[in-house]
Amino acid sequence: MSKKEFLSHLSRHLQNVPANEREDILQDYEEYFTLGEAEGKTESQIAESLGSPKLLARELLTAYHVDKMDVTSSAINIFRAVWFLIGLGFVNLIIVLSPFLGLFALLAAGWMIGVVGIASPLNIWKIQWR
Repeated sequence: MSKKEFLSHLSRHLQNVPANEREDILQDYEEYFTLGEAEGKTESQIAESLGSPKLLARELLTAYHVDKMDVTSSAINIFRAVWFLIGLGFVNLIIVLSPFLGLFALLAAGWMIGVVGIASPLNIWKIQWR
């Protein structure tokens, strides 16, 4: 993904942030690309190191709403901050939980194969003596 594509995706996902805040965020990430290019990295390598623009935007929106809640503690700001924290927590849970479940399933399958491997000769021996 190029710098232009990354920044446009990030900008699109940050539509709920006021324009001046969004421009500050985009300018920070443009600087990140500039510094990365100065180190000899390509735009695609830099974009890959930043991760998904959608996930990054969720994290930035959550931080924005939490900061906004700290400044003005109205019920709607608290609700928005909590809602975004729950959403971000759910996404992170999926990212962490899916590899854990995959490893657990692999471990369980190994144990099942071991038990069947041990039990199968006993069953054959029982059939032969009938």
